[in-house]
Amino acid sequence: MFPFFAVIFVGILAGRFGVIGQDDVGALNRFVFKIAMPVALFGLTAQSAPMQLRDGVFAGVYLFSALLILGMSYGVGRFYFKLEKPDAGVQAYGSTLGNVVFLGLPIAQSVESLARPFVVLMLVEGVTIITIASILIAAKTIQEESRIEAGIKKGKDKSEASHNMVAYHWREIALRPFKNPIVMGALGGFIYSLLPLPMPATIATFLDILGRAAGPTALFSLGLFLSTTKVERSAVFSKAVLLIALMKMLVFPLCVYIGLSLVGITDKSIIGACLLFTILPSGITVYIQASQRGRYVKEAATAIAVTTCLSVLSISFILYLLV
Repeated sequence: MFPFFAVIFVGILAGRFGVIGQDDVGALNRFVFKIAMPVALFGLTAQSAPMQLRDGVFAGVYLFSALLILGMSYGVGRFYFKLEKPDAGVQAYGSTLGNVVFLGLPIAQSVESLARPFVVLMLVEGVTIITIASILIAAKTIQEESRIEAGIKKGKDKSEASHNMVAYHWREIALRPFKNPIVMGALGGFIYSLLPLPMPATIATFLDILGRAAGPTALFSLGLFLSTTKVERSAVFSKAVLLIALMKMLVFPLCVYIGLSLVGITDKSIIGACLLFTILPSGITVYIQASQRGRYVKEAATAIAVTTCLSVLSISFILYLLV
């Protein structure tokens, strides 16, 4: 694990000493998220075996566990911490969504047996969990946004306006995953793997060259993010951050491990990929969405920093046991 976290540390130093500024962080993130990582995922899945029944089994175990953690964390936020709906949504998001793009996939790619099942989980998460969590965070504003986008104006018939609003609302929910470059890269690769078409050597080399840039850039960018994100010491040991860390790095992987055992999965590559996927620290996307909405930002940033520090030990332990 040392090389991976060393690259992150270099990113932290570059940010601390002003070698790379805040504007550059955004450019690197866009390169990883919109270009390099989708290409890497397409290349990985397009040249792998098509989807099989066991993929659906362990993906189902992950999805059930993720929905359970999402619901539990949201419920604790609403009824124990007395949070408003968007704040509880951020807390549930941070307890469920891992840093799969900027930390998890680079690690999974370095262990050949983990890469493919890891990408299957990325696809499931992108289509379901991210969509549901995004709706929870936008609970108070999604209706107003739907009204604006649906073109509701003064004087328009109320029934027609209501119909347009509802139609737009559900259309956006249905299309949201397919606007995600990461999801489309993985999905496109799996579709290509079903076709009786060979991968031309020139195209495979292109995918490999560009895809290789994704991992190191993502790790470096994660370091920059950590160095430029304000973390308040008072929030480190707050109940909210401790709950996110507990749910994300202990309860979630434990639920998945129990689920895999119950359905009889003993393949170490699948177990390793599932545990790595669920034990990852909270993802940068949590902070981005919290910042965009102006909700629970301090707690989201602190949770990402705390869980990332903890992941140095947790990820190393999982790989030591299973790889």
